[in-house]
Amino acid sequence: MNTLQTIPSSALDVFRMLPEGTRCEVLNNTLYMSPSPFFNHQQVLNQLNLRIATHVEEYRLGIVVIAPFDVYLEEQMSAVQPDLIFIKNKNKKIIKDDGYVHGAPDLIIEILSKDENRDRKLKK
Repeated sequence: MNTLQTIPSSALDVFRMLPEGTRCEVLNNTLYMSPSPFFNHQQVLNQLNLRIATHVEEYRLGIVVIAPFDVYLEEQMSAVQPDLIFIKNKNKKIIKDDGYVHGAPDLIIEILSKDENRDRKLKK
C-alpha cells in the first residue's frame, strides 16, 4: 500500500502522483479524466504523425512526439497531453531530465474529440 509523504496542494500535485499511463490532464488546476480515443481519432493521428515525422526526420528539424505524453505548463497550473507535438532542435531544452516537456512546444496538434468544448476552449 502506498502512503502519502506530503498532502497534495493542487490538482497538478495529484496528477504527478497518478500511475504512468493514466488518461487525464490538468487544465488550470482542474483534473480531467479522459477515455481512450476513438478509432477514427487514432487513424487521423497516425496519418499526421507519419507525414510530419517523416518530414522532420528528413530535414533534421527536431523531434515529433505523439500522445500520450505530458507537457507541463506550470505557470498555468496545467499538464496536457496534446495529440502530437513538434519541438525544434534549438528548443530541445524544454525536454527536462524528468523525461517530460516543460514549456510550450513549437507546434501542438489536437484532434477534436466528442468533447469539442474542452478541446476548443479549455485546452486552447
